[in-house]
Amino acid sequence: MFYVHMLLLLAVIFVGIRYGGIAFGLLGGLGVSILSFFFGIAPGTPPIGVMLIILAVVAASATLEATGGLKLLVQYAEKLLRKHHLKWFSLVLFVPIH
Repeated sequence: MFYVHMLLLLAVIFVGIRYGGIAFGLLGGLGVSILSFFFGIAPGTPPIGVMLIILAVVAASATLEATGGLKLLVQYAEKLLRKHHLKWFSLVLFVPIH
């Protein structure tokens, strides 16, 4: 039975990768639904902490984009990299990429 579950999981993942985008998430939900309803496997609890962290990051980046803060950060990064062009490799690790 393990191999049937694994085969179903891999099939859903490969079809989702083929279509890409939102289809990957939808097909993941379809795979969980099939495993739950047809095979009787109880789904686990959703990772609420991870989902809230993703929500916070998306909200912060949207706020930066809407207020022009992201453009300002990119300008500061450009000035920093131009001023210290000989040390760019160590600085590039701390500079946001736009």
